[in-house]
Amino acid sequence: MKVKIVHILQEGTLVNAEIIQRFDLRADEKLISPEGLSLFVGFIFRNNELLFSFPKHFFQFGLYNITTTYSEVEEDIKLVSKLLIKQHQNFKGYNTNSSDTNNIPLKAFYDILNYYRRYGLYHVETRQYTTDYSGRVSWKKTIHSKKHIVSNYNIIYLPLIIEKKEAMFMFVTECMAYAIEKIYSIIPFYFDNKSSINYKYNKNSFEDYKSVIKKLKRCYSTEFKDINRILINSLIIFFTWLSKWDNKTKFVINYFNLIWENMVNNYLSTNFAGINKEENSLLFSKNNCKFSFTSKLELAIGEYHKGMRLIEIDHYFYKDNIAYVFDSKYYNNLNELDYKQVAYCYFVLNNNNNNEINRIYGALILPTCFDDITYVHLDRLRIDNFIIFEHYINTRKAIQFSLDI
Repeated sequence: MKVKIVHILQEGTLVNAEIIQRFDLRADEKLISPEGLSLFVGFIFRNNELLFSFPKHFFQFGLYNITTTYSEVEEDIKLVSKLLIKQHQNFKGYNTNSSDTNNIPLKAFYDILNYYRRYGLYHVETRQYTTDYSGRVSWKKTIHSKKHIVSNYNIIYLPLIIEKKEAMFMFVTECMAYAIEKIYSIIPFYFDNKSSINYKYNKNSFEDYKSVIKKLKRCYSTEFKDINRILINSLIIFFTWLSKWDNKTKFVINYFNLIWENMVNNYLSTNFAGINKEENSLLFSKNNCKFSFTSKLELAIGEYHKGMRLIEIDHYFYKDNIAYVFDSKYYNNLNELDYKQVAYCYFVLNNNNNNEINRIYGALILPTCFDDITYVHLDRLRIDNFIIFEHYINTRKAIQFSLDI
């Protein structure tokens, strides 16, 4: 089964009514808004047609909400998919009662395939010892056999014990072979080089997935090698999903805003180099690593009932009497003053008990499909000692950076 047609969407943009109907997007309120806007990043695959929704500002206007061939967008799809696989585990369970519960377990898919490409099919290596002189001599076994001849003051050990290693295939092997073939049939568009499986297994063994899962759990409990435990656990995840699969193949998320925030914090901590005061812009230098931003810094703003009311700053750094108060904004557009960021700057200044902070640089970090650029959002330096920038990072570049670290 191959992909014949690809429909390209972009989160936050209007979806064609025909596409909404064809992929039954109204069946899940997490996929489409009442106004018809895409609310997700990820894909839905049915009837040889692929619907892929990219993050906001991935494409320039006119390059989304189109129908094309898979080869035209293959690299883009794989780029975003790798990011989703890498980041999905960080937010596992974030929206457990949404469409996420029906997602294919991509991480488990890749763990199974990567194991196969690196080690081959799962097997247990057994050792047999013979005296047929065809193979590798086991000197330890030979010496301990106590069979030797003394000749001219030399000890000759006879017969030599030969060690032979054989791979013993097991139930886990059958599960692995079955899973790989099934994965290729479920998402054929994801893999460049499909590894052929030259292993015959009894398909009747997989008529009852619940029974398969029980057996795999027993295998897991007796396996002590970490890499094998990861494989078996991935197989358990795969068959658990397969037992509930309704033949709708999809992997969609509704929390790319959190992924963007995580990406931004890594990017800032690695590449941020300060402020260009003459041009009022943010400076970046590859692998600068001089600003280690704290993610999700919580600050108390006074008593709130019995506890303390907190504010949460996405990215915070303090150095040389200057506070950097940055906020990730996964927006389509920013058309008005961000009052929350203004309030955060005033709060940090007003709670500066030891007068250690004499200036604040605030910034809203947003995605763009164009080159990186900085604008001044609000300048209160001469009055209140703070300025807020809008800095736009190219979405593709941010994704590639997150994959490379």
